[in-house]
Amino acid sequence: MPDYMLAQVPFNTTETTALNAGDIDTWDSDANLKIILRTLHELGEYRHVHEAIRFLELGCGNGYFLYELSRTGHGEYYGLEPLEQEYTRAVDTMKKAGIDAHRITHTLIESAQYHDNYFDIIFSYHVIEHLENPLAMITQARRWLKQNGTLIIICPNAEGAIPQQTLATWRLNKPAHRWLPGKKSLSALLKKNNFHIQKCLTYGGYSAPRGLFKNIANQWFKITGRGDVLCLSALCKKEH
Repeated sequence: MPDYMLAQVPFNTTETTALNAGDIDTWDSDANLKIILRTLHELGEYRHVHEAIRFLELGCGNGYFLYELSRTGHGEYYGLEPLEQEYTRAVDTMKKAGIDAHRITHTLIESAQYHDNYFDIIFSYHVIEHLENPLAMITQARRWLKQNGTLIIICPNAEGAIPQQTLATWRLNKPAHRWLPGKKSLSALLKKNNFHIQKCLTYGGYSAPRGLFKNIANQWFKITGRGDVLCLSALCKKEH
């Protein structure tokens, strides 16, 4: 399997923005926050994130996770958001919470200007699949992270049981997803760029209505590492 499976490639920035903006309207911030916090616990990163000296979220959306961290953590929390409507919401969220809104940046990942070797943790939740160049996120993160800093990625897993059977109708094969990463392919790409995978897990996949069978199926996918959402943490190794 190649490093990435092509899902859809919009031809221009305007089209890309429109697709992503439409996708955002379907998101539930409260539900996503619960998923993120649970995943951080399972990756063994919850305490690390709350104690991080400097933390950057790539694609921070309306700021719901940064607000939670700023409220409960002890670090400096920064966010980058390329979509204007979400950036505006994130700034409002931070201001209402009495948090420095200047830590939210409105730009593309490729164009962002942060100091090299600056962050302890860089985090992204369902972002890399939306990018024109997914490798740019990895190379930028490597520049901005300190030696042994942590990159945490949550994204679709195209190598899960369900997409391997029915990719065309898979719930995460959306028009706004320009690329579909996989567990093996994304891990290999990170390793090629001097990241050491610390922990990797998957969850979800079965699309039937909630019930006992769905719970059992999803638990089996998780145990076998074949869920359709990928979660991993990787250490940044600098060349000497």
